[in-house]
Amino acid sequence: MDLLQELETARQRLLQQVNTEFDMLAEKVRLAELASAHGEEPRPVDVGTVLPLGENTRLFKGTKPLKLIFPDQSQVFVTSWKQVVAEVLRRCLAQPGMEAALRREAGNITGRSRVLLAESAEGMRSPVPLAEGLYMESHFDTETLLSVLTRRILGQIGYDYSGIRVSIRRT
Repeated sequence: MDLLQELETARQRLLQQVNTEFDMLAEKVRLAELASAHGEEPRPVDVGTVLPLGENTRLFKGTKPLKLIFPDQSQVFVTSWKQVVAEVLRRCLAQPGMEAALRREAGNITGRSRVLLAESAEGMRSPVPLAEGLYMESHFDTETLLSVLTRRILGQIGYDYSGIRVSIRRT
């Protein structure tokens, strides 16, 4: 990845974090104004439930991700499940030996009608570019997407995702 691309990626990540924080603050203000209009005391706003990424994927249905929390306590703000997948796989690729392991599995991890991890985006409905010549299909509902990520891909290559947590909110 060249320097300009890295800068653009960092800029997008920072803008996303700022937007998420402002959205949460705006929601607090909206709820406080609503409570005040009805003569009620404002209630604290739920800023998100935190669940392990390896949790039963059914629990993530009907939710939106707010941020990823990694074992080293670093946090990345996200707004979609596709971003969750991209960030987790970006961290995975940064680990020694993991890129080679993913490339070995490219073309071998398949769904009913599509390849889930491949060297080309050809035939994918919604590919997530992971690295040069490495893509993951992401055209799934939340439950299936997270199951494909954790069990079919990360589990297959032996990547430990047990310490990764996701802050979510119900939609």
